[in-house]
Parts: sequence; structure tokens; C-alpha cells
Amino acid sequence: MTPTEVIIWTCVFVFVCTAVIAVLSLVKVINISEPFRTRLFYVVVIEIALSSVYVFKNSMSDPMETNFIRIVNPTPTAQLSFIQGQTLYLYGVCLNGDSATFSGEIYANNKVYPMDNFQIDSRNVFAVSTQLNDTFPIARVKMIVRLSKGDKILFIDSTSTNLAVSRR
Repeated sequence: MTPTEVIIWTCVFVFVCTAVIAVLSLVKVINISEPFRTRLFYVVVIEIALSSVYVFKNSMSDPMETNFIRIVNPTPTAQLSFIQGQTLYLYGVCLNGDSATFSGEIYANNKVYPMDNFQIDSRNVFAVSTQLNDTFPIARVKMIVRLSKGDKILFIDSTSTNLAVSRR
């Protein structure tokens, strides 16, 4: 557990204990004198108000703090026709909140074709291309793209499709 999680769970525990004690004193299971019971109910109300503000604040946080990448085209059910030496394009959407680097590759017939020329527009749509120089009649092709920072992969997506390659 991280220190932040320990603090959050400690606050949840204190809130639950305070609420249980307040309810038990209300139904006279626990006998608490009137000034302390009043203060206890004030504490419960303040805890509810603060936790509500915290939840509302976090639900309105900036979504650009996340990392996300998704391949949109080609789809897994696509049947692509391709001429040897032609450029193969891959399109998708992404959010890059940590200034991560983009990388990817295509796996076809036990060969790896790197994709490293990612181009991203202002709408967070990316395009990447690679050249397949080998000829193979029909192959199941796997395409992988990832966002990474250093050695850590932040988000990854992949798709597979059939690719029919012919000579010119």
C-alpha cells in the first residue's frame, strides 16, 4: 500500500467508527452525555461534507492526466489488400498526459517491422506507417502500439487482421 492509500483508508475507518458510535448513541445502545453527542453529530456532518467535496473535486479532474492509445483502423475483421513495397498505415486515437514516447511494430510471418514515425494531430488522432518488403500470399498480421516512459509501458493496444500481399 502506498502512503496515500494508508491515509485514505485511515480516514475511512475513522469516519465509519464515528458514524457507528453516533448511530448507537442515537438508539441508546451507547450512553453518551448530551454535549458530547451533539459534537459527535457535528463531526459526522462535517466528515460527510468534506468527503462529498473531495469526491466531487476528483470527479471533475482533468482527464488529460491519463495515458491512452487505441488502434482504430485496420479493424480486426478487415481484409487488407497490399502491394509489395507499398506503405502500410495504421490509425488510432491517443491521450498522452505524461509526455510518453510512442512505439510499435507489426508481426507478420515471423518477422518484425518497426513503426516509429508516429504523427499526431491536434485532435489526438495518430497515424503511423511502415513498409512491408516481403511477399507472402495471405498472412495474419498483428499490430502493436504502445505509450511508454523509459522502460515502463503506460498503455498498450494491439489488433490482428488478414493481409493479402501481391507483387506489382
